[in-house]
This record gives sequence, C-alpha cells and structure tokens, in this order.
Amino acid sequence: MLIDVAKQEGLEYYDWRPDPLITYENANQTLGDGNTGVHPTKATMRAIAQRLAEKFKQMAGGTVQPSPPPHIDPPHDNPPKTDKPENKPQPPVVKTVDELRLDRLADLFGIGTNVSNGINRTLNKINELYSQMHNLMERIVSRFRQR
Repeated sequence: MLIDVAKQEGLEYYDWRPDPLITYENANQTLGDGNTGVHPTKATMRAIAQRLAEKFKQMAGGTVQPSPPPHIDPPHDNPPKTDKPENKPQPPVVKTVDELRLDRLADLFGIGTNVSNGINRTLNKINELYSQMHNLMERIVSRFRQR
C-alpha cells in the first residue's frame, strides 16, 4: 500500500523486498537473536544503513557525500576539557539504586502504582516522539512534493 501511494504521489521510495538482506535462510547469521529474532547484528545494520544511504544519495541527485559512521567514546570519569563544552553532547544521567529499603516505604502496595505511573509517563514520551516523527515526515514529504 505504501508503494502504491508513493507511486500515485510521484514520490521516491525504497523497496527492500527484491533483494533482502535478511532472509529465512540467513537469519541465524544476520539476526543477533537467531532465526526467530528481529534484531539485526551490527554488520547487518551497517549493510542496511549503506543501502539506505545509497538510496538517499540517488534520491538527492547524487550530490550527497556519505559520511563515516560516528565514533562514540565510552563515558569517562574525568572527561577531557574542551573550549566549548556547550557544543558537546552531554552523556545521559543514569540513576541506580544500590539498595531497596522496604522499611522506608509508607505504602508497600503503592509500588505497583508508582511502576504503573512510570510506565504511563514512558509511553506518553514515546507517543510524543512518534508524533514529532510524524510531523517531520509530513514536512519531508511536503518538500518532495514541491519539487
């Protein structure tokens, strides 16, 4: 259905089905969680990214230069000093709990409510991200239509 809509609207699209990277026959090698999994290995992810980059380059008229994959350093206890720290992305804050003290809980049965509320907040954030991605895709499609 998506391809039909893209054709009707005169939009470029990528169809992986004629030459799939992941098949039933090679799933044990291309999926990190085996032939019943869904998560590609790093090598398979790179191959997928390369195919998409080539398609995007072709869609842009061959003017886009591929960039090397980003290098991500592990977090350091003492990060190196930089002239402009505001331009460097900050690592995420990870909170850990060393010990759960049940004697400090006023309402033991409130744990379920807290977990449920946390799940709901997480799902709300995910839905916000999906909405923002939807809006972004609409703008991208709109720009392609203007061409």
